[in-house]
Amino acid sequence: MIVIPMNAFGEAEVKKNGQAFLFKQLIESDIKGVEIRRELLTPSDRPLEQFQTEHYTVYSAPVELFQADGTFNKENLQIVVQEMTEIKADTLKLPLGSFMKGKSNVKEMDHFFRKALPAGTQWLVENDQTKQGGTIEPLAAFLEICSEEGMEAGLTFDTGNWRYTGESVQKAFHVLKSYIRYLHVKQVNETPEGLQTVAIPLGKSAEWEMILELLPAAVPVALEFPLSMNDLFLYKNYIEKKKAVVQ
Repeated sequence: MIVIPMNAFGEAEVKKNGQAFLFKQLIESDIKGVEIRRELLTPSDRPLEQFQTEHYTVYSAPVELFQADGTFNKENLQIVVQEMTEIKADTLKLPLGSFMKGKSNVKEMDHFFRKALPAGTQWLVENDQTKQGGTIEPLAAFLEICSEEGMEAGLTFDTGNWRYTGESVQKAFHVLKSYIRYLHVKQVNETPEGLQTVAIPLGKSAEWEMILELLPAAVPVALEFPLSMNDLFLYKNYIEKKKAVVQ
């Protein structure tokens, strides 16, 4: 399944028209998966119930699982889960935050999600662009502990974010592959102004394609790079053909 994150259309366009407007366009264009971004919500996007659909929906919220002191961020996550419920999203995507092995209470976290999440939904942690939540060591430690405790914890693997933290994409994939439930693909290049997200290259030598080929075909793939409605289907059709080969 191909998922289109709302930030692919650019912050200015999203805030001008609202995510609900673009969401409707995507659904009418027969896109099967959409990712709604909490940080880009506008007044016109309320009430959140207008995002309810039979299509696959991800709710992405930049609200960390663990606060700066390592404690579980329960109070803020209660609000986020309520918003997810109003949207009827299938997946909730969150950054790790400041997970501290031996101090952060993963059992409290697990109890919260088991009780708060609607039946049939899931939450995933994502490698973001920070040292505490976007490098291999803390993510691997967190996911390993969750696995050892029998907790449901999966990973959104963002191919471009590793550039921001100076980590090897290949090494990260090797270490974290078994936890990946959702793939974000984007190309991040060095420019005079700093790192910049651009459209993914197409071809067998492309890093993201090598990763895609090693994942189960059922893993949803999000196109998180600058898009227009015109070129959206070019990438969508290309990736669907690639996934069909994997399958």
